[in-house]
Amino acid sequence: MAVRAPGRVRDLVALGLWLFFAENVVFPNQHQEYGVLSLRAYEAGQTTAEPQLLDFAAAQGQTPTTFMLPVPPWVHPAWILCAGLLSLVVARKVVGLRWTATLIAGTYLAYRALVWVGLVATASRRRSCRWSCWSGPSASTWR
Repeated sequence: MAVRAPGRVRDLVALGLWLFFAENVVFPNQHQEYGVLSLRAYEAGQTTAEPQLLDFAAAQGQTPTTFMLPVPPWVHPAWILCAGLLSLVVARKVVGLRWTATLIAGTYLAYRALVWVGLVATASRRRSCRWSCWSGPSASTWR
């Protein structure tokens, strides 16, 4: 029989810490998500990138796709399968409660869904002149 520290507080703290750890594991995949969104906006002529960033990318001699999505597409699914699942398995073993991995993954997905709904709801209200003045590609040499 395993000896555990008593109380629900320990379990809740452990679940919270593993939730933060899972967020850090998934963090690199969010960069790919933002790269896809920025490439889509650039191709539609509605980029919010600063002109200096577009000029920097053009000076690098890269295409918009290689600049905004520098990591091969197979890396992110492999990362989430290996690192994500491994962290959930370790969390289950460390915390020792049933449904630990499911609870962590479900809480994280619910958090992302709520934040996404909030961002979509407030996106049109938060556009300032600073961002709307930069709509459209400004680096004419970057094609």
